[in-house]
Amino acid sequence: MTQATTLDYANPQRRIPTPHLSLVLALALAAAFLEANAFADAVGIAPVIDVERDPGHVFLRIICGVIVGFVALAILLFLVRGGQWLIHALGATQAKPSSSVAITCIVTGAVCLLGALAIPLLFVHGATIQVSNGQATLMANTPMLEELLAALTFIAGAFLVGFGIWGGVARTP
Repeated sequence: MTQATTLDYANPQRRIPTPHLSLVLALALAAAFLEANAFADAVGIAPVIDVERDPGHVFLRIICGVIVGFVALAILLFLVRGGQWLIHALGATQAKPSSSVAITCIVTGAVCLLGALAIPLLFVHGATIQVSNGQATLMANTPMLEELLAALTFIAGAFLVGFGIWGGVARTP
């Protein structure tokens, strides 16, 4: 006699597991901290020079960080779910690419990874020196679009290297 499974009436909704939720949250928080000032500058919020004179600019920059964090969280959750779907789809296929395609993907991915390191260095538009209260601050001007391009190049390179490694291992004769 088989035993029937009990239904959970208190929680009828099925919970979708997210195994990398803490990593996604940490990356979104890091993006919020790193890109809040660049986003605030792009929006046109005045830089904070004297906090005691106008604390509203600090609050607006914090709001910009929250917005960047939510956008980064949404993008990262989309990428994680897409990656899980891609891994499941690749795991279900029996055919793999030829070894020349796998090697090409690995080499191209490595070039993309090195390119992601070089993009911020190639597109620096000089530096600005801010002098206030007897202190000088030197900041490199790297626009946010180039930083996004570097991140997307890194993701593409990691995907190509992973696909090339997947295509090269456990090959059936």
